[in-house]
Amino acid sequence: MDEFKAGLSLGFKEFSLMGTDLGPYGRDLGYNLADLITKMVNEKGDFKIGLRNIQPLFLKQMINDLVPAFATGKIWFTGVAVESGSDRILTLMKRGYSVGDFKEGIQRLKKAHPDLFISTQLMVNFPTETKNDFAESMNLFEESNFDFTEIYSFSPRPGTSAADMQGRVPGRVAYFRELRMVTKALSHAISDRLFT
Repeated sequence: MDEFKAGLSLGFKEFSLMGTDLGPYGRDLGYNLADLITKMVNEKGDFKIGLRNIQPLFLKQMINDLVPAFATGKIWFTGVAVESGSDRILTLMKRGYSVGDFKEGIQRLKKAHPDLFISTQLMVNFPTETKNDFAESMNLFEESNFDFTEIYSFSPRPGTSAADMQGRVPGRVAYFRELRMVTKALSHAISDRLFT
């Protein structure tokens, strides 16, 4: 808050809170991200705040406290990485939320602030991902109409349980799934720029 107030006094108009996951912020000290954001948006001035990233698990836990802050219109952007449109894959990833939880959180934020810019991340080719799992991710992408989507293809990280999982998606299938999702994301981005 001291840094934020100092920026306001210098006339700064845009502020960003950035981290791999902002969701657990402050919990070790007895408060949370919603407490900080509420204090920030209640300051006087003409400014905007961007948030990157809040994991859906923490968004779900804080949504009731976050909605009033978003309703002020001072938060212009947030990143919320869904990772997959398949509940089965989210369970394998041990994400702690469902697709329904994610959708509800995003819908509530958008209802509070209709012009909110929302970015997300989708991973394709997680071990054992089926044609149906991939289709569910594509459906989520199409129905949610994200403002920006980062697409990643699974790659094993040493020391993670996923690195040792059986059922890797075959190379050719993995390539075309990633290509299809990236093409859809680019098509969405281009059509938004041309027609809005």
